[in-house]
Parts: sequence; structure tokens; C-alpha cells
Amino acid sequence: MADKNAAAPPRRNAAIDLVRAFSILWIVGLWHLFDYLPDLPGAKNDVTYRATVALLGLFVLVSGYLMGLKDVPLKPRPLRDFYLGRFGRIYPPFVLACLLFALFKLADVASLVKAALLVAMLWGPAPFTLWFIAMIALFYAVTPLLMAARRNGWTFGLVIAALTVLAALAHLQWPTVSPRLAMYLPSYCVGLWLAAHAVSWRQVLIFGLVAALPALAVSMQADTRMIESSLFSIPWALAMSAALFGAAMAGEGSLPRWGWILFVAQASYFLYLFHRPVYALVLKVYDPAGWEGRAALIVLLALPVAIVAAWIGQRIYDRIWAGFAPARTHLEGKA
Repeated sequence: MADKNAAAPPRRNAAIDLVRAFSILWIVGLWHLFDYLPDLPGAKNDVTYRATVALLGLFVLVSGYLMGLKDVPLKPRPLRDFYLGRFGRIYPPFVLACLLFALFKLADVASLVKAALLVAMLWGPAPFTLWFIAMIALFYAVTPLLMAARRNGWTFGLVIAALTVLAALAHLQWPTVSPRLAMYLPSYCVGLWLAAHAVSWRQVLIFGLVAALPALAVSMQADTRMIESSLFSIPWALAMSAALFGAAMAGEGSLPRWGWILFVAQASYFLYLFHRPVYALVLKVYDPAGWEGRAALIVLLALPVAIVAAWIGQRIYDRIWAGFAPARTHLEGKA
């Protein structure tokens, strides 16, 4: 008989699940699909480029928000636990993805080695697709310092502005430094701040929408093909990520809690890492002529296989990682 006094499992946030599921499906199911359809004219245009920047910014903001829900004091044990927990969860699968990218010749070995060493965003070029995780890892590395600065809104705003300017100047001075560090750092920092402060999500939505128009005007200074890696896209990534997250969180209570949304959300990290090797494997077995056949094969077969495989892989890795918990607890007892 179930224990009536047992604590109920925490209620999942439907907004975050929906945001993660929608964002990852846009990236792996549509945006990256275009890379396999070179004869499809106009697929990457002003609209799809800006939508992708907005959704990547949203994904980064959500990452910052989830990281910011628990404070990390600048003390040895909490710092050790934070870095072990974060990098233990993301780094081994990331290295495996780098190996698979090399095996399927999806990127050059030099860029993959730099990515695995977490220096690709500072000493590029970074490998396509995997650059995003290499960037997030750098954001995780400075998260405890950012948390220490977020207590005061004005101070934190100055810190965000200063770091963004430094990242932009570093790219302008040394082009091997990726401009995406400056593009997405503000979204990550805003996510950290939102997690620590009681806010009106409607106000966050309104702020993002009001800022979106001038941000769009600034982003229009970039050539279409450079929108996703231009410093002119910094305001757009921040404004739209804030607007989309504010909208989702404001309506969280009325959002659907469909099982497939949770399934995709739970698979999102592994899906991002491993969908291209799955696509490459499927196309190696059968590569139809014409963009219509390729699109149908990827959407109807390769993408569902990648989602299911990612969900299974994530569950297996979670269990493996959970098996290290007793060892970590034992070490903490000796500390």
C-alpha cells in the first residue's frame, strides 16, 4: 500500500517542456533538415534565419533559468558539486557525439578536437551543430560567478553588458572567437536572473515584444546569410527569447501536457547531439533523388528514429550517472 505521507513528485513545468520540445523540433526537424535539401530554393531566408536565432536564444535562456533555480555559493564543496553535476551530465555524451561526427565525417577532426577540449568557441572555427554545446559549457563554467552578481538587478545588468561587449570586441579583434558567445550570453544571463527573482511573466512578455521592433531593425543590418552569426543579432536573440519565454510562462497553467511533448523534451539534449549521425546513417542506407524524397525520408523515418533513440539513450545515461551518486556521496562525507 502506498504511503499516504509520501511526498508527491514535483509537478513538471508545462511551459518549459513545451519550449524545449518546440525549439528542438524546429532545429533538428526543420532548420537542420534544410542542410540536406540543397536543391530546395529559398529554405533559408530572412524569416527562417531570424526564427532560428530567436529559438536558439530561447533554448539558451531556458538553460540559464534552469541553472539559476538553485544558488551555488562560491565555496569549495558547492562549486565541486556544481561542476561535477553539470559537466558529468553533459560532457561524456558530448565527447561521444564528437567521435560520431568524426566517424561519419560530419566535421573536420581539428574542429572536433577543439570542441571536445571546450575551446572551439574561443579558437575556432567550431564544428557546426556541436558549437552550441561547446558554448553552453563555457556559460556553465562561469555560472557561479554570474550567480554571485545577480542579487542586484542594476549591477547584474552592468555585468551582462560588460561581458557582452568584451565578447563582441574579442570577436572583432580575433575573428577565431565566435560571435555567438556575445549573441547568446545575454539570454543566458537573463535566464539566471529570472530564476532568482519574482517577476510578472506578462511584463517579461511585454518587454520582449516592445524591444523586438528596434531589435529587428538592428538585425536587418546583417546580410541574410550572416544573421545567425552576426553581432547585429544580439538584441533580436535577447528580445525574442524573453518574449517567447514570458508568453510560455504566463500561460503555463493552461498549456497542454501531452505525453509526446514530455517525451521530446526529455530527449532534447541527446536528440541535439546525435540527430545528424542518425540522418547520415539513414541516408547512407538509402538516399532518394530529389529534395521531396529526402525530406520525406528524414521527417518520416530518420527524425522519429532519432527521437526514440535519443530518449532511450538519455534514460540509459541518466541511470549510469545515477549509479555514481553513492560514490559522490561517499567522497563528500570525506571532504
